[in-house]
Amino acid sequence: MKTPAKIGIWMDHASAHTIEPAGSSDKEIRIVSRFTPNEQSETIHKGEEVLHNKERGQQKSYYEAIAKVILGYDHVLLFGPTNAKNELMNLLKEDAHFANIRIKLETTDRMSEPEQQAMVNKYFAQQS
Repeated sequence: MKTPAKIGIWMDHASAHTIEPAGSSDKEIRIVSRFTPNEQSETIHKGEEVLHNKERGQQKSYYEAIAKVILGYDHVLLFGPTNAKNELMNLLKEDAHFANIRIKLETTDRMSEPEQQAMVNKYFAQQS
């Protein structure tokens, strides 16, 4: 029987990065939303509706990139200070590809990378 693949993903609306539990692979993936403040200020001159449509499209691409990472794991901890993780979870619930992946959401304050690693280690240690 294979060992379940586990990963933590810290995220907000601007960026996300993966954190594997201690003793796992050291590979880290960073995903950045392409809807930057510069792009927002350029788009706002075209009108509010254009701004919102562009923002929704960019956020969808951002969430799809995170979802692609999640597909490679059996157990995922999504955490961070904003409701971005909830928005992503709503999209994942609509996709049958994610039905057998255990996904847990945790709201946290902003954290340093060592604090994020400690949280992922603690969470998955408690799940064993």
